[in-house]
Amino acid sequence: MKRFGFQRGVLGGRKLGKETRERLQGEEKERLEEEKRRPPRPATAEELDILRWLLEHGTPEARTFAPQLENLRAKRSCSCGCPSIALHVDSQASSGTSSSRVIADATGMTSGGCSVGLILFQDGGRLSELEVYPFGEIDGEFGSPTLESLSIWEESSANIEGKPS
Repeated sequence: MKRFGFQRGVLGGRKLGKETRERLQGEEKERLEEEKRRPPRPATAEELDILRWLLEHGTPEARTFAPQLENLRAKRSCSCGCPSIALHVDSQASSGTSSSRVIADATGMTSGGCSVGLILFQDGGRLSELEVYPFGEIDGEFGSPTLESLSIWEESSANIEGKPS
């Protein structure tokens, strides 16, 4: 498995020593922390596509948050290497309505074959965070799931647990 830009202690065909591995891991962790400190940027097309899918397939109230995707801004919300993002809604966007903080819960697969879960959160009627987490252990960064692989948690949980659906 990849770990912060190198594979199992090998870089360019050379085996890395413990100190070098730890230094590279520290540098990668610092880079991710720096990304968290940056100001929000416009949400990417990939992020917006995933968010649209989650709003269309999430809780019944999730669709009320769709207008907030216009002019949405985002930034890294975690330094573990996951693609989770904090969401910053335009102040002019209308508020959504939901009795729950979680408005969508789904699973998917990255293009690299990593099974992931996604949870879309709202706070006070505003989209607040898209959490993307791996099922199982992954070291380092991994990407967002492909749009085609997404399914709502209830539909996919039986498959993840190895039960027939």
